[in-house]
Amino acid sequence: MTAASFRSFVINRQNFECADNTIFSGGTPVQPDSNIQGNASAPITIQSYPDEEATITGALSYFMTAPNSEWVLVDPDINLYRTSRSLSGSPVGAWLLNDDISIIQYGSSTNMDSTSYTLNGMNAFYNGPGIMQRGSYLYIRLEPNPYDLNDISGNRINPVPATYNPNQIPIAVWTYNTLITLSSAKYIHFKDLAFAYCQRIFDTSSTSTSNIEFDHCKIKYGAYGVLVRDATPSSHDWYVHDCEFTNGIPDWIHWLDVKSRDNPYEAYPEFQSDALSQGAMVNFLIERNVFRNVFDGMTVPSGSRNVTIRRNVFEYSTDDAMNICKDVNNVEVAYNMFWHVASGISCLSAANPGKPTGPIYIHHNIIDNSAYHRGGRPNCGDTRWRPYPWATLDPFGSHDSTDKNAWWRLYNNTIITRWDAPYSSAPAGPSTVWGNSQKYVYNNIFFSRDNRTIFKDDLFSAGSHYDGDVIYQTSTGSYKLLVSFGTTSSYSTLAAFRAANPTSDWEVTGLGIDPQFDFTKIDNPVYDANIWERYRPANPQVFTQGASYAGLNWPDTQYVNYRGAIPPEGANLNETGLVSFADFVILANQWLANDCFPPLWCTGADINKRGINEKSCDSWNGQPNYNVYRSIHKIFQRPPQIARDIRYQSGQVYSKVFFFQSPSISPQPCIIYWSR
Repeated sequence: MTAASFRSFVINRQNFECADNTIFSGGTPVQPDSNIQGNASAPITIQSYPDEEATITGALSYFMTAPNSEWVLVDPDINLYRTSRSLSGSPVGAWLLNDDISIIQYGSSTNMDSTSYTLNGMNAFYNGPGIMQRGSYLYIRLEPNPYDLNDISGNRINPVPATYNPNQIPIAVWTYNTLITLSSAKYIHFKDLAFAYCQRIFDTSSTSTSNIEFDHCKIKYGAYGVLVRDATPSSHDWYVHDCEFTNGIPDWIHWLDVKSRDNPYEAYPEFQSDALSQGAMVNFLIERNVFRNVFDGMTVPSGSRNVTIRRNVFEYSTDDAMNICKDVNNVEVAYNMFWHVASGISCLSAANPGKPTGPIYIHHNIIDNSAYHRGGRPNCGDTRWRPYPWATLDPFGSHDSTDKNAWWRLYNNTIITRWDAPYSSAPAGPSTVWGNSQKYVYNNIFFSRDNRTIFKDDLFSAGSHYDGDVIYQTSTGSYKLLVSFGTTSSYSTLAAFRAANPTSDWEVTGLGIDPQFDFTKIDNPVYDANIWERYRPANPQVFTQGASYAGLNWPDTQYVNYRGAIPPEGANLNETGLVSFADFVILANQWLANDCFPPLWCTGADINKRGINEKSCDSWNGQPNYNVYRSIHKIFQRPPQIARDIRYQSGQVYSKVFFFQSPSISPQPCIIYWSR
C-alpha cells in the first residue's frame, strides 16, 4: 500500500475475510477498503510490519514536513498566517509534531486576532497558539500568550513552539471529525499501530462492538481517543493493553480556560477530552497503558460491569484522571500510578437512575495530585480562582451533587495531596462518595503536604466503614484533620477522635503517624522506572497489620498485612547489603522448600505472602537445582510462552514478578518475587 492520508473508514461486517492478517508497513498507510468483522475461531488482525510502526492518520499531508511554503503571512504584527490553498471541513484541529502538543481550535476570529492577553469579562482574549477555519482558508497563529511564559516560581520558560512561522515546523492538520468508525465490529485485533490526528480516533457509533483488542498502539486524539458509546447490548469483551493515549494538551492551558463560562473559553470543547469510553463497558480489561497529557483520562460510565483497570499510568491530567459513575458493577481499579494529576478518581452520579449498583474495588494505587497545575487567571469570572494561577484539585473529585452512594471499597492505596486552593475545604478522602453501608475505606495512606483535611462529611449513622488508615497532616492550621467525621464534630488528631467516640469501630487500628516519605525523590520531575519505589514509606509502623480483610473476599487481600500501596521490601537474603541476582537464586531455592506456607513463608522469601506453592507447576518437578537454573535461563531468553517478566504494581523496578508456567497448568502460574 502506498503512503497517503485519508479521512475515515468504517469497520463493521463486510469485505475483510475472517482470519485476515492485514499488515501495514512503516509510514502512513492508505485507507483500506475495509468493513470488517471476524469471529471467535478466526479473528482479524490489523498490524504493522514487524519492527515498524505504521501510522493511520487523519492529517493532511501538505503540512507534515517542513520547511514548506503552504502558509501565507496575513498580519505580521501578530504573526497570523493562512493556508495558500483553499481547504474546508469541520472541526479543524492541529498538532505541533516537534513539540508533540495539540493547539486550540478557535471559534472566534476576534479572540484569535486579539492583542488582549488578560481576561476582562467576555471581551476579546487571546488564549494562545491555535487554528481555525475562515471561509475557504485555515488560519493559524503560533504566538504564545506572554503571561504564560513563566513557571510557578516566576522563572521564564521558552515559548512553544520556538518559531511562530508555521512554514518552518511540521504540523498535523485535520479538518473532520472521525477517523475510524467501529460499526458493529467484532473480533478485531489492532497491533503495533499508531492512530493519530483527528477529533475522534475511534467511534463505535452507538453500535454494539465486541472482542476488540488494542495491542501496543499509540492514539493521539483531538477530543476523544476511543469513543465507546452506549448501545444495546453494551459493547463487551474488549482488551486494551500496552497502549499510549494522549490528547497533547499543552502546559499553557489553564483549567479555567476549559471550564469557565464567565470568560471566553476557546479551549473548550476540544480539551474537555476523554481518552477512553463514554458509554457502558462490559467485560473490559484495560492494563499496562499510559494516559498522558490529557484533560480527563478515562470514564467508567453508567451500566458498566466486569471492568478491570490495572497497572496503568495516568500522568499530567489537567482534570480527572478517571471518572467512575455510581451505577456500575464489579469494577476493579488496581496497581495504577496517578502521577502529577490534577484530580485522581472521581465519583459521578448515576446517568440513568435504576441501573444496578455493585462493588467498585479501588486498591494498591498511588494517587499523587500534589504537583501544581495551571488553574485560574487574574480577573477571571470565577472569583474563587482569581488568586490561584497554580492550583491542585482533589484525589477523589466530583462533578455533581446527587445520587453518590456508590459501593466503593477503597483499600491499600497511597494518596499524597495538598490544599486545594479554590475549594479549600475539600478533603483528601473520598467524601464525594456518600456514606453508605457498602462504603469501605481500609488500610490506605492519606498524606497531606500541608493541613488539608483528610476525612470529612461521613457520619456513623450512614453505615460506612473506616479502619486501618494512616492519616497525617504535615502542618496545623485552620483545617482540622477530621471534619464532621462520625458525628458533626471535628478533630485535630486521630487520638482526639477516638477519645470522643470510645465505642466506635472507626479507625480502631488506624495510625496518626508520619509515613516518612522522601520528598526529594517524590518531587523528581522525571518519570522513570523507579517511580513506585519513590513512594515507599520509611516508617516501619506502616508495614503492620491494620484492618482485617477476613470474610470480605476482595481482590488481592489475602495475606496483605500492611497499609498503603507498597508492600514490605523484600529480603536481602544473602545479607551483603545489596539485593542482587544472587538473592534471586536464593529466593528461588527457598520457594521450592516445604515451608512456603504460614508461619514460615518460604523462610522469608514469599514477599507478598500469597502462599502459592511452586511445586504445583510440573515444570519444576520438585527438583530445586536443575529446574531453578533452567527456569532462570528461560527468563533471560524471554520466550513469551514460557516466562513473562512484568513489573509488579505497574512499573516499579523494586519488585519484579517472574511467572513460571507449565503449558498444562491453566490459568494459574507459579510466582516468584525478586526485589531490587
